[in-house]
Amino acid sequence: LKSAEHGYCGGQNNLGCALLSGDGIPENHAAAREWYRRAAEQGLPEGQLNYARQVEMDNPVLAKEWYENCPRVTVPPASGTAAEMIGARLLPAGMM
Repeated sequence: LKSAEHGYCGGQNNLGCALLSGDGIPENHAAAREWYRRAAEQGLPEGQLNYARQVEMDNPVLAKEWYENCPRVTVPPASGTAAEMIGARLLPAGMM
């Protein structure tokens, strides 16, 4: 929390992840989106990707801009099902 509040983009992204999942703190999607936005605006690729994912349903045009301008993010191999991977945007929808 302190690193996020002090403007460290990695801490902001991590706080967004914790708020999104409720990991150790109460789940709060609106706050998660805000912390992802702050990390994204500082240029953190993971923050840009996470922010795009959060705004995609409400503002697909904004999400598309973030997706297009985001450098490639290395994603560790997934252990989930194809449906989970599609939901996490690791596979295109037609890949099942």
